[in-house]
Amino acid sequence: MIGIGLDITRAGQTVSFSPENLRVGTRVVQDFTLRPNRLYSDTAGTTLISGPGAEVAAMRDSRGVLVATQATAAARPKYAIQPAVGVRNRLRNNRGDGAVVGVLGSGGVLPAEMSIFGIAASSIEVLSIAAKNGRPNTKIRINGTPTNNLNMTFAGGQIIPAAAGQVWTSSAWIQMTAGSVTNLNAATLNSTTHAADGEFIGSLATNIIGTIGDDVRRVVSGTLVGATIAFVRSLVQLGWTSGAVDITLDISAQQLEQAGAATDVQIVGAGGFDLTEAGVRSLDVLVPDGFDDFMTLSSPFFPTGNFTLASAFDHQAGVDNLGIFGGTSARYGHTSLNNPRIDVNASANRTQFSENLTGRGVLVVRSVGAGAAQGWRNGVALTPVLTGSMRPLVSPGFIELFRAASVFASGRFFAGVLIDEGDTPLTDAERLMTQRYLAYKGGITL
Repeated sequence: MIGIGLDITRAGQTVSFSPENLRVGTRVVQDFTLRPNRLYSDTAGTTLISGPGAEVAAMRDSRGVLVATQATAAARPKYAIQPAVGVRNRLRNNRGDGAVVGVLGSGGVLPAEMSIFGIAASSIEVLSIAAKNGRPNTKIRINGTPTNNLNMTFAGGQIIPAAAGQVWTSSAWIQMTAGSVTNLNAATLNSTTHAADGEFIGSLATNIIGTIGDDVRRVVSGTLVGATIAFVRSLVQLGWTSGAVDITLDISAQQLEQAGAATDVQIVGAGGFDLTEAGVRSLDVLVPDGFDDFMTLSSPFFPTGNFTLASAFDHQAGVDNLGIFGGTSARYGHTSLNNPRIDVNASANRTQFSENLTGRGVLVVRSVGAGAAQGWRNGVALTPVLTGSMRPLVSPGFIELFRAASVFASGRFFAGVLIDEGDTPLTDAERLMTQRYLAYKGGITL
């Protein structure tokens, strides 16, 4: 047995806990702990994934046993890493992934997700992609005659969900390092809002032209106003008057977050799946897309007696669907966009808890008899609203990860455990240790 995960001190001894510790008596434990050395790009589980952003075809547990697979490439969830403090920067690339030095159209390429409008591509040159003061930095020269105001966008207009009344902050280090502001009358950092079809609605902006030569972090914050807002994005706009322009800008550590002020920089790459923050440990994450991603359990979970379901997840209300384990009719942790409630459904037997699933959390639910269930979210007992029970599960039980009947999950999954308690009921101490283990895997404070 391989001990992994959480070190607990007991009476002067250090004990390493993992779900393997729960394999006692006739219990059956299915462990869905995420680690990159257990995730594979083929269903045979022989070729490890390449890293963040890779699609996962198979998962093994600490014993090396396959626990879940997905043969259909389009239906595979993706592996990601994120800081334990959570994801604040909603941009998908501020690390400069994809950038190539040179003139656009002649070998040069802007970083992925970045676009510049209002001037011919041949007037734009990536001069350098070297780091600056420890920050990923892209040095861009714009030299030519614009046709309109120059807009340098850091995300598309239909990428980052938002809603009226929310407070958002855009930030970036923006510095003119060569050339001048001749024929420009403004330089602004903007947060722009867009309707569901991408149509522009409004903008929050701060004009930096007076200090554009300074190497400082630029910030604009404000409340989004507009009844039809569906998306927000971040951009730099250079206001053009007439004639040619020649300006070189350093763009570093751009960030867009739902917050009232700029927070510590999070560096993002691999299309948003590789996100880190200085001085903060990273978490392993599995990300289903909410449309068709799921994995098939290698062994159906179909206990005949008491059982325990546990997971660590991150669910954004109004954006994510969450169905952690499921089958033809059975489901655990299910919630829809309009019904953010813990729901353990076993066909005609159903247990619901009034506590919702918004945000990161650890959810533990136990069947403790034919008509009884217990639940805990982040270690706090839940108030049940029973319309049935969790037993018996409808055949064939839980057979899938991230899918319950026709519902597919989104959000972020850190780890999970299915426990058929067999002849050895789970003790409260074991439940507490399992909660702490999953909380650590999800960066969650109990």
